[in-house]
Amino acid sequence: MHKPFSHLELVFKALMKSPAELEAHDLKKAIDGAGTDEEAVIDVMCTKTNSEMQELKQAFKTMYHKDLERDVSSDVSGYFKRLIVSLAAAHRSDNPPDMSKAAQQANELYGAGAKQLGTDEVTFNRIFASESFPHLKLVFDEYYKRTGSDIEKAVKAEMSGYVE
Repeated sequence: MHKPFSHLELVFKALMKSPAELEAHDLKKAIDGAGTDEEAVIDVMCTKTNSEMQELKQAFKTMYHKDLERDVSSDVSGYFKRLIVSLAAAHRSDNPPDMSKAAQQANELYGAGAKQLGTDEVTFNRIFASESFPHLKLVFDEYYKRTGSDIEKAVKAEMSGYVE
């Protein structure tokens, strides 16, 4: 009979892995079997810099002999799939935050969402998946200055499901 791991044993096993290996394991667990744990996919994929995403992809390939982008994207669909694939590509800008570009992108987000009937998810995806976290902070600040509403409210109003 197989004895389940004790909590202490799980802690020691986790300490022997790198953060990328732990997250690769979490992603594999999230997509294996029936159904997908989209929240686990979001928690891992949406928080990575380019270098962290590259490390994660390499750890996944080493551990499971599979391509992370292909494996994860085969388990999700629609605009959520597009966003996850964009994030997995690891093409976030490494440029320093740019105030004039942030203002332009805040206007684009407003035009793609609250200003029109329906939502242009492609614009949200392009900006959210391709800009650095410090630059996105500027975009979100500019969005608030222009609209009086924070980007989180806009996303909740314009998106649904796991894309939200």
